[in-house]
Amino acid sequence: MTGLSLVQTGPPVAIAGAVAVCLVILCAALEWRRRAGLRRRVRLTLTVLAVLSLFVLFCGLSRRVSVESERLAVLWTGRADLSLLQEEGLAGVRVYALRSHGPASAPDKTRWVEDVPSLRREAPEVSDWWVVGDGLAEWQWRVVGARVRRFSPAPRRAGVVRATWDRRPALGAELIVRGEVESHGGAGRISLWSPAGESDTAELASGGGFELRDRPRREGRSLYRLRWEPSDGADSEELLGVVVRPREPLRILWLEGAPSFETRHFKNWFTATGGQLAIRTTVSRGRQRTEFFGLEPRPLARLTQALLAEFDLVVADGGSLSSLGRSQAAVVERAVEQGLGLLVRGVGSELPGLGALRTFRIR
Repeated sequence: MTGLSLVQTGPPVAIAGAVAVCLVILCAALEWRRRAGLRRRVRLTLTVLAVLSLFVLFCGLSRRVSVESERLAVLWTGRADLSLLQEEGLAGVRVYALRSHGPASAPDKTRWVEDVPSLRREAPEVSDWWVVGDGLAEWQWRVVGARVRRFSPAPRRAGVVRATWDRRPALGAELIVRGEVESHGGAGRISLWSPAGESDTAELASGGGFELRDRPRREGRSLYRLRWEPSDGADSEELLGVVVRPREPLRILWLEGAPSFETRHFKNWFTATGGQLAIRTTVSRGRQRTEFFGLEPRPLARLTQALLAEFDLVVADGGSLSSLGRSQAAVVERAVEQGLGLLVRGVGSELPGLGALRTFRIR
C-alpha cells in the first residue's frame, strides 16, 4: 500500500473574494500616494491582475479539494483504533463502517451500512479507500469495485493469521494446508478437522508456520476447520471451504511383444474401475493389434512425444522394449524424465533387458 497526502479544505470562496477585494483596495491606496504618471497606472494594473490571479487559483484549488474529499473515504472494520484518525491526519474525512463486520466502536458521524454490496450502493462516488482495522477479503473488494490507497491494520491477534490450500482438490489426492499462527510467544496445538473428524495435528512451541494434510474421501462441497488451541488463552477456529472434484481416470499405454494371458485379466479389472487403456500387441513380425477402452482410437505403431503425453503410465514387457530403436528409446526416455511413469514387466523373478533404453535419472 502507498501513502496518501490529504489536502485540507480552505475557507469558503466568498471569504476569499472579500480578502481579494481588500487587497486590491489596499494596494491601490498605497500606489495612489505615489506620483501620478504612466508607471503608477502600470503598477496598479499589474497589482489588480496579480490579486485576481491568486483568487482564481484559490477557487480552482478549492474545487479540486472538494472533488478529492468526495472520492476519498475511510472504511472502518473490526478492531480499528479510534486514535488512528487523529494520528494519521484523517480528521474530517467521511467514515463508513460495516455492520456485518461488527467493529466494537466507531468515530462520531460514522455512516453505517449493512454489508459489502450495500457499501457500493451507499458510496458510488468513492474510488479510493483508506482501510482501518482488520480489512476485507480479496473477493469482497472485487464486489466494492474500488481500490485501497492505504491499509492501517489492527495489531495482529493470536490465532491463525494466514492459510493457503487447494480449494478444488481431486478425490483421493492429498489436501495440504499451509499457514502461519500468531501466538504472542506462547505454545499451542494446531489441528485440521475434516467432516469425518480430526485429520492432522502439529505442536507449535511459539507460533510460526505449519503444514497439515488430509485426503478427501467424498466428492462435492466440504467444510474443513482449522483449530488453534493455545496453552494459555481461548481457542480459535477458521473455516476452509473446498470442492472435491471427481477422481481423474488413470490412462495407461500397455505394450507387449506377444499376446499374454495376464493382459486379458488386467484389461477386465482395470476397465471395470473406470481406467482408460490402450493396448498394442505384436502378433507377428511387422504386424500389431491395438485395443482401446475409454479412449478414442489412435495410431500406436510409432511412439511420439505427443502420444506419450496423453498417458500417465506405460507398461511394457521385454519383447516390446527390445524392439525399440534408438530414436524410439530416446522418445521414451525424454517422456519419463518429464514425468511419465514406466513399469517394466518381467517373467518370474527375471527382469527383461531394456533394449536401446539407457539408464537415466527420473526428476
